[in-house]
Amino acid sequence: MALASAGVFAQNYRIVNAGTPPKAASVKVAPPRLPDPPPARIAQIQQAFLQKEEHVRQLLRHDYTYKESIDMDELDSDGNVIGNFKQKDDILFNNSGQRNIVCTWCPQPTLDNQVGLDERDMQDFFDMYAFSFKIHDLSQYRIRYRGHYKLDQLTAYEFSVMPRKILKHHHYFQGKVWVDDVSLQIVKVDGQDVPDIYDKHGHITHFYLPFELYYQPVDNKYWFPAFNKQKGPVPDSPGNIAIRMIIRFSDYKRYVATHTITPMGPVPNPKP
Repeated sequence: MALASAGVFAQNYRIVNAGTPPKAASVKVAPPRLPDPPPARIAQIQQAFLQKEEHVRQLLRHDYTYKESIDMDELDSDGNVIGNFKQKDDILFNNSGQRNIVCTWCPQPTLDNQVGLDERDMQDFFDMYAFSFKIHDLSQYRIRYRGHYKLDQLTAYEFSVMPRKILKHHHYFQGKVWVDDVSLQIVKVDGQDVPDIYDKHGHITHFYLPFELYYQPVDNKYWFPAFNKQKGPVPDSPGNIAIRMIIRFSDYKRYVATHTITPMGPVPNPKP
């Protein structure tokens, strides 16, 4: 999230203005702890869920359309809403297979002068998989098994994820993931992106909120994001301003490219 002095609304996204998302059930970790798999099996589970998460990321980028709604509130020190940013979008593909964002409801934001949205915010809004970690970055992380628990109607393995080292100009995830013990796919992510970004004078220009990302079953074989909720204070803001946000994802549909083939007659003989 950007401070207002550091960013403005991004202009280089293909967002086209076109003319109450369903609530997802809250998922909570509850005791008791279930039996743990043997160490060799834990290593196999870790490798499996990382590979499946990368596959899901590719499907979301290239193969599925969906709807997205963003509901961000700016709160004063008493928790009252003093500004907001709301938007509903369809994420589609055009005839050339290019991914487009079509805004179906785009009211004017009412955020005050303490909070702004920059290009990085807009990218995070529309790249839901940006809230997790990439498998090709695995060497930069330390992943540890934490237990086997009941998770709402599921039973899942819990893993902690921490960057081994935070390098300047690099972006990381730290937190926890829960992996369904049947499909071995991620069903919940709880953490935060790090580090915050500062200018050359040491002033914070972009900060990240803690988030919880919940998944939903799609096509009886995948787990895709259902909603992402975030809440946290705006750093160094007069009046202790905070942000509360929920991003919902729904109506997943497999994209099938269509091509028109025009039959051709026999090629005539050329003239001598």
